[in-house]
Amino acid sequence: FVVCPGAASLDVNQQIEYCMPEARVMSLLTALQRTPPPVLVFAQRKQDVDAIHEYLLLKGVEAVAIHGGKENGVDEA
Repeated sequence: FVVCPGAASLDVNQQIEYCMPEARVMSLLTALQRTPPPVLVFAQRKQDVDAIHEYLLLKGVEAVAIHGGKENGVDEA
Protein backbone atom coordinates (compact mmCIF):
# COMPACT_ATOMS: atom_id res chain seq x y z
CA PHE A 1 0.00 0.00 0.00
CA VAL A 2 1.62 3.23 -1.18
CA VAL A 3 0.24 6.69 -0.42
CA CYS A 4 0.99 9.56 -2.78
CA PRO A 5 0.07 12.91 -1.16
CA GLY A 6 -2.03 15.04 -3.48
CA ALA A 7 -2.94 12.11 -5.75
CA ALA A 8 -6.62 11.57 -6.53
CA SER A 9 -8.28 8.24 -5.86
CA LEU A 10 -9.66 6.45 -8.90
CA ASP A 11 -12.67 5.40 -6.79
CA VAL A 12 -13.75 8.95 -5.95
CA ASN A 13 -15.87 11.10 -8.25
CA GLN A 14 -15.65 14.71 -7.10
CA GLN A 15 -18.33 17.15 -8.20
CA ILE A 16 -18.61 20.80 -7.28
CA GLU A 17 -21.84 22.65 -7.93
CA TYR A 18 -22.22 26.40 -7.69
CA CYS A 19 -25.66 27.82 -7.02
CA MET A 20 -27.43 30.78 -5.47
CA PRO A 21 -27.75 30.57 -1.67
CA GLU A 22 -31.54 30.20 -1.85
CA ALA A 23 -31.18 27.22 -4.23
CA ARG A 24 -28.61 25.25 -2.20
CA VAL A 25 -31.06 22.98 -0.40
CA MET A 26 -32.83 21.90 -3.59
CA SER A 27 -29.50 21.48 -5.38
CA LEU A 28 -28.26 19.24 -2.58
CA LEU A 29 -31.39 17.06 -2.65
CA THR A 30 -31.19 16.79 -6.45
CA ALA A 31 -27.52 15.81 -6.29
CA LEU A 32 -28.23 13.19 -3.62
CA GLN A 33 -31.01 11.67 -5.75
CA ARG A 34 -28.72 11.18 -8.75
CA THR A 35 -25.61 10.08 -6.84
CA PRO A 36 -25.25 6.62 -5.29
CA PRO A 37 -24.11 6.51 -1.65
CA PRO A 38 -21.85 7.15 0.07
CA VAL A 39 -21.72 10.92 -0.43
CA LEU A 40 -19.67 13.55 1.43
CA VAL A 41 -21.02 17.07 1.76
CA PHE A 42 -18.72 19.81 3.05
CA ALA A 43 -19.77 23.05 4.72
CA GLN A 44 -17.74 26.01 5.96
CA ARG A 45 -19.32 26.45 9.39
CA LYS A 46 -20.36 24.10 12.19
CA GLN A 47 -23.82 25.70 12.21
CA ASP A 48 -24.18 24.89 8.50
CA VAL A 49 -23.21 21.26 9.12
CA ASP A 50 -25.85 20.97 11.85
CA ALA A 51 -28.53 22.65 9.71
CA ILE A 52 -27.79 20.43 6.69
CA HIS A 53 -27.78 17.33 8.89
CA GLU A 54 -31.13 18.19 10.49
CA TYR A 55 -32.68 18.99 7.10
CA LEU A 56 -31.52 15.72 5.55
CA LEU A 57 -32.88 13.73 8.49
CA LEU A 58 -36.25 15.51 8.17
CA LYS A 59 -36.30 14.58 4.47
CA GLY A 60 -35.67 10.91 5.34
CA VAL A 61 -32.05 10.88 4.19
CA GLU A 62 -29.74 8.74 6.33
CA ALA A 63 -27.00 11.17 7.35
CA VAL A 64 -24.12 11.62 9.78
CA ALA A 65 -22.67 15.00 10.77
CA ILE A 66 -19.04 15.42 11.76
CA HIS A 67 -17.33 18.59 12.99
CA GLY A 68 -15.05 19.73 15.79
CA GLY A 69 -17.93 20.90 17.99
CA LYS A 70 -19.53 17.46 18.33
CA GLU A 71 -18.94 15.94 21.77
CA ASN A 72 -17.91 12.52 20.49
CA GLY A 73 -16.94 13.67 16.99
CA VAL A 74 -19.83 11.84 15.32
CA ASP A 75 -23.58 12.36 15.58
CA GLU A 76 -25.30 9.36 14.06
CA ALA A 77 -28.79 9.32 12.59
